[in-house]
Amino acid sequence: HHLLVVCWLATLPTFQPLSVIRNQYHNGQCRVLSLKTKCRSLAIRGGADFEEGDANLTYSLHELQKRSVEHVISRVIANNISHFGPWKHLFFDSHWRDVLTMAIRPSELQYHGVWSYQDLDMPRDDLDGSPAAIFINSDMTNMSKVAELVNEDRFESVFIFASGPTSDELWETFSKCLKRGIDESPIKSISDVHFDFISLDHNFFELGIRNFYSKMFAAEPSEADRMQRRAADGLFNVMTTCALLP
Repeated sequence: HHLLVVCWLATLPTFQPLSVIRNQYHNGQCRVLSLKTKCRSLAIRGGADFEEGDANLTYSLHELQKRSVEHVISRVIANNISHFGPWKHLFFDSHWRDVLTMAIRPSELQYHGVWSYQDLDMPRDDLDGSPAAIFINSDMTNMSKVAELVNEDRFESVFIFASGPTSDELWETFSKCLKRGIDESPIKSISDVHFDFISLDHNFFELGIRNFYSKMFAAEPSEADRMQRRAADGLFNVMTTCALLP
C-alpha cells in the first residue's frame, strides 16, 4: 500500500517554477546553498470548497517536476566533454524508478544525452566511461549499492542526487564505504533534490511510501517517527517544486 495524498493546488497567476537543490559536496568542498525561491501561499482545499471554475490551474505539477528532472540531468557534464560528448548513464533505486517513470519518458531522456538507464540492482555490462547520474532514496542499503558502483571505477565522473534532506553523518558513513574516499573517487557532486514524489496528473500526486499504514501503526515508535518524517519531507518536496510556502 502507498500513502496517497490528494491535493488541489490554488491558482497562482504570478507563479515562477523552481528547481531546488542543496549541494552538500562539490569538487572536494562541503557547502550548503540556501534555498533561493520566490514563495507563494498555498491553499489546500477539499473538492467541496471549490466554486464552479475555481479549480482551473495556471500550471501543471507534472510539468514542473519534469522540468526539475531535466534541469538536474543537464548538470551532469563530463570533465572530458570532447571525448564523451553529451552522453551519460542514469541509475536509480526502485523508488526513483517509479518517480522518474511518471515524470519523464525514456525517449525524452535521450534528448538530454541519457543513452542507458537502469536499476541499481541490474547487471552492469557494456558500459563505457561516460558520466553517471544516480538517483537514490537515502538509506544505507542504497548507499552501499552506490558505493559498490563507484568503486568499480567504470565512469569518468559520478553525480549523486539523493532525496533530501540528508544528513552529514549519512555521507560520512558513505565515504567510509569507498575504497579511496570521496576526494579521490570519481564523484563530482552529491546533492539533495526536492522533487521526490510521484506525479499522477497535473494536480494529483502520491508520495510513494510503501506500506505506510502498517509501519505507522504496527511498528516501534522510532519507525513510526521515520514514516512521519518521510511524509512531511514528501509534502515539502511538492511545495518546493511549485515554489510554494504552505
